Amino acid sequence: VAGDKITPDQLVSKAYSNLFHQIENSISISMIDEGMGMVAGCDGFEACMVLINEIWALIRNQVMSDEIVFAIPAQNSFLFTAAHRKETIERMHHKIDEITDNPSHPGKLSRRRVVTRVFDRSDGSLKNLKP
Repeated sequence: VAGDKITPDQLVSKAYSNLFHQIENSISISMIDEGMGMVAGCDGFEACMVLINEIWALIRNQVMSDEIVFAIPAQNSFLFTAAHRKETIERMHHKIDEITDNPSHPGKLSRRRVVTRVFDRSDGSLKNLKP
């Protein structure tokens, strides 16, 4: 209703709820090769998953590391690996090139390579984000 007022927190909560409803039956987090994983099945909303703390918990379990390197070269592409896996990070760069160089790949976002997300071991919270 147009006259109803909602707080920014309520709006964000509703947005997350709508997003989860859109993908709840199709999302998957899996390893696509030795050390590199991918978030998939999000109906083109894979890039949005970077905002969801529960997704990061699942990724941490997949790579068994508190330092995660990830890339989002397109709306439907969310790649990740453990930060200590240098060879896998190099393969990730090739995968990013494959996605961004493909003229028919939809929703390209950035050629920016990778970002590292570091977690605090004690409570799983985000410590910092470094390029």
